Amino acid sequence: VRFNVDKNEQYFYRENIILFLPWRDEKTDLLDINCKQVYETNIDQIKKLYQQFNKVEETQLDDNEIQIEGELGRNNNQLVEDEDWVPDDVLINDVGDYVENTNTSHVDSPKDGGKIIVHLIDNEQFKDLIVCLNDGQRQLLYHTTNVIRNQLWGKGHPAMKIFVTGPAGAGKSMLIRAMAQSVIRIANLRPDIDDLSLPPVLLTAPTGKAAYGIKGLTIHSAFKLPLNQFAGLLPKLSSDISNTLRCQFANVKLLIIDEISMVGIKTLGYIDQRLRSILRINKPFGDINVIVFGDFFQLAPVLATPLYDSFEEILSKFPSALEMLSIKSIWEKFKFYELTEIMRQKDDKQFAIMLTKLARGLLEEADVKYFQNLITHLDITFQPQVMHLWTTNNEVDEMNRRVLNSMNQISFISEAIDTSAKRSYIESAKKLPRQMTMGLALRLVLKETAKYMVIANISTEDGIVNGAIGELMQINKGHTAGGKEVAKRVWIKFDEPDVGSLTRQKIKDKLKPEGEHTDDKCNWTPIEILKLEFQLGNAEHHKVTRMQLPLVEALALTVHKSQGATYQSVAFHIPQKFLKCNMLYVGCSRATSAQGLRIDYFPAKPPKPSAKVEHEMCRLRTPSCALIPRFSRIMTHNMPLSCMSHNIRSLKKYEAHINADNVLLQSKIMFFQETGSKSTDTYTIKNHTECCRIDSIHANGKSGSICFIGESISHKEITCSTTLLQDQKKNTHLEAIEVIIENITYIGLYISPNFPLQKLCDFIETVASNKKNVVFIGDFNINFNKPPKQLVQILKHFNYKILVDGITTDHGTTIDNVITNVDIAALVYESLISDHKPILVMDIDTFNEIEKYSETVDDQIVQEEVKNNFIKPNVPAIDGFPVEKSKKSINSTEVLNNNNLDDIGFIQVDNDTILVPDPKTKIVDYNIMNNNIQFIKVNKNTLKVPENCNKRSNSVLETSDNATESKNPKKIKISSIINIVDTTSNSIFCGFTNTDGVSCYANSVIQILFNCQSLVTEIRNNQLGSTLKHILHEYISNNGSCDTRTIREYLDNETILYTMQQQQDCIEFLEALMDRSRPTFESLFGFQELYTIRCNTCNHTTANNAPTSLILHLQIPQNRSQTLQTLFSTNHNVWNTLVDFRCNNCNNIGGSENKHQIIVANEYIV
Repeated sequence: VRFNVDKNEQYFYRENIILFLPWRDEKTDLLDINCKQVYETNIDQIKKLYQQFNKVEETQLDDNEIQIEGELGRNNNQLVEDEDWVPDDVLINDVGDYVENTNTSHVDSPKDGGKIIVHLIDNEQFKDLIVCLNDGQRQLLYHTTNVIRNQLWGKGHPAMKIFVTGPAGAGKSMLIRAMAQSVIRIANLRPDIDDLSLPPVLLTAPTGKAAYGIKGLTIHSAFKLPLNQFAGLLPKLSSDISNTLRCQFANVKLLIIDEISMVGIKTLGYIDQRLRSILRINKPFGDINVIVFGDFFQLAPVLATPLYDSFEEILSKFPSALEMLSIKSIWEKFKFYELTEIMRQKDDKQFAIMLTKLARGLLEEADVKYFQNLITHLDITFQPQVMHLWTTNNEVDEMNRRVLNSMNQISFISEAIDTSAKRSYIESAKKLPRQMTMGLALRLVLKETAKYMVIANISTEDGIVNGAIGELMQINKGHTAGGKEVAKRVWIKFDEPDVGSLTRQKIKDKLKPEGEHTDDKCNWTPIEILKLEFQLGNAEHHKVTRMQLPLVEALALTVHKSQGATYQSVAFHIPQKFLKCNMLYVGCSRATSAQGLRIDYFPAKPPKPSAKVEHEMCRLRTPSCALIPRFSRIMTHNMPLSCMSHNIRSLKKYEAHINADNVLLQSKIMFFQETGSKSTDTYTIKNHTECCRIDSIHANGKSGSICFIGESISHKEITCSTTLLQDQKKNTHLEAIEVIIENITYIGLYISPNFPLQKLCDFIETVASNKKNVVFIGDFNINFNKPPKQLVQILKHFNYKILVDGITTDHGTTIDNVITNVDIAALVYESLISDHKPILVMDIDTFNEIEKYSETVDDQIVQEEVKNNFIKPNVPAIDGFPVEKSKKSINSTEVLNNNNLDDIGFIQVDNDTILVPDPKTKIVDYNIMNNNIQFIKVNKNTLKVPENCNKRSNSVLETSDNATESKNPKKIKISSIINIVDTTSNSIFCGFTNTDGVSCYANSVIQILFNCQSLVTEIRNNQLGSTLKHILHEYISNNGSCDTRTIREYLDNETILYTMQQQQDCIEFLEALMDRSRPTFESLFGFQELYTIRCNTCNHTTANNAPTSLILHLQIPQNRSQTLQTLFSTNHNVWNTLVDFRCNNCNNIGGSENKHQIIVANEYIV
């Protein structure tokens, strides 16, 4: 036995004493001593004897042990060669991107870094950003903001899961920035947001370079992921880190991941698990919106399983990793959106087209010649302005050495300082390549003016990240305690001026470069020595700490390292063997133009893209996967819009935005309010001419209206007029522009706040009395969620309808609307330049088509879950209504975490095939690693198993293409599979279909009332009216389609409240329902309380009975962990101190107590 001093200190010392020191009695000489002290006292004698009897050096033994553990680790971790592997290349996991805010020994130790920071740009910059978006970017942005706005204000929309792709230069980064800035502006207007420093958007990317490009965090930093992505199950976070992240993520509504092609399926699964755990919501990604950006035609993640691998490939590589199948099934629910217009290379359109063809394997003979014309001799010399790209690390290292040696500058060798518990570990570390030492080199050759690259994420916010490149300007030297000269600091002038700007500002008056220099030193950034810890192989207890400058020579880069960056001048050394299509595409597309790309070879027959990528892109482009943004069909199908209205808050300021929005320009009539226009102002709106206007009457610009008519309408066909009503007392007014086209009168309205309601009603009544077909549209400044009764009565009298019931402002209000007696429809559009949303008017068929095609896959999933998860109530039969007990159905394609099978019913493989667990498999413990789970491949349509299938544990069945069905084919019911992993619930409350997305307040009340047996009996006996009896009948015997609308209409016979598409208070709804049949409800729910007050000074006591109540209100204490019973006891039958109470008997203030207790109660208490 050879004990290790780090792992078994006590046995190590005892072993050496036993072997190399004389002893007689085990108890007195070995057990009753301090072995460590004895060992250290006799260290010289022990070492002498050790060397005499040990012929193998300890260093060699350590190296052998490390090698064995490394080989075992490689076997256990099943490392698979990357599809872009090239012979003689060294494939590495780029650890530099995981350094920042990641503890290499403990994942969950507290860190100050990694805080979510999204800088809000000023309004002018935001305005310029939005106006530059093309149609494809704008429509996805508007779709996103529309969904999130509805989610924020309780309008009920499922979380989005979207994959956005497009060729290099399609403007993905610009769209990410626009999304982040837009969502921040929308979410921060919520009144319940307590801390505006916690952004509602989390921007992440797999590498530091990509994260800095979008001003976000690395994935590993944001989610505190472990350094080794092959290390098995995801370690749990400690409570303090988990709570810190929970606070930081409190406001997050949208997660954006850039460069998704570089993210492996296991890492995406880790993100899913972290969000479930942090947010405590057991739904995919914690039920927040997730939008990922990337291009699968670029390079795949190094040594990781890409997202486009099939289920069968995943199972063949990782038979035990069922959690990877889980995240794969979630990935296949992502909607797909493709950006097609090139933004980056607008000055070289042909180059952009050629790059896209190259990526997709569509190059023709003439296209190949286009690239071959770029072939030239590539000099391997020092060229500061040229970035040389190679396909392997060995070629990059060789060029860096050659170029550095050719430079005349004096070099300085920065040698790493290693420390460890054992000298043998330090000697072993010297033999390791840089890729296994956290990127820190053993020897780093430094030469001023040479190019160097940072290899660690020192500050993502400041851009000093893995991949940042700059020129070495100065070396600051120092000395160790032993007198050795070392480079303690270097000054780098980064190629991108913004990189390091925050650091330079911080050290402005504290640290400066040494001596004089001709260059402007204010652009120099200091890079200090970094101290990192790494382990030898897979042996966790063999650790070495290295101190070194976090730099590497960057006169050349690998294509892998360059992904995500662009350069003005690129020299791409293309290999003639083992060339992959994505390698060729990424290398060529790093140049911003054809003039900036030089190559030394281009194949006559370029390689085709990966078949796996092609297959995945075909799947994503199918109609079932494609995302149709909510409003895009209006533009793409040239749908006619009768008119639109928008409170724009200054037409002069946002005129360019109107001209950039091709949806708004579809309108025949355009009304704008609060234009702030003056008589001298002129406007140019594409394909429209000004019809008439009302100029601003207030200096603050909060007035003014204008109307534009489409050029397709002749001015001979229209009549226009304006009306201005002012109320001098309240300093308010009404603006109206009337346009008559094709016998329909369109009136664009602006009504300032506090305008007299009577005057508005009189105006509407006058118009309605004299006009047949009228459309009132505009900003009414009236709360249409609870419209005034006077207005409702007038509208009912003239048979007018209110068309808009959704929110129309960023503040969650509905004050813009359409009131009409014409059969038309209205749609609330999006705007990011005003807090009001435009209203679009169209015919009903157009509206229905937009609604049909804009339904997302998430909507469909929710509908399916509502249908499949409907559970009938567990109550006795009433009047012959059928009663069933049902097993709980589950969403069968989703796994909640990487250890459970609770939600697996089947896993989709392709359109015709699914994988199901064998029903004969007995699952006792849900821990995947400890179960022998059988899978069966089943035809999705017939649910039949091919006859010649051979089951194998933890994998899909192997079948031949000509598999035939058996004479008595085995049919597998999906429900029987689900029953294996789910148990029958004995007591289940039934739910209602939340058809309008906001009626959950009513659903929850009726759900509980219908599970009160005595109340059900009263309803059955028709004691509470026919409405409740009818819905009870539907509730007990329904198929999952009943809702509470009829009850809400029953309560709304006098006012419009509960039928509006607006969330209401559940207690107010319950009280309104009880008031309709109060005697019956009092007999079941009524109770009386006795209030007692006692003066501790004079012992005087008073008691009063409260009238009968139907709802008991309990105060919630700060300790939220109480049960209902303890909460009830805390609020009742307990004496509580009254601070300011004056006793009626002794006039003393203070010293009194009170308590209240229920003295009379019936069957139920709410």
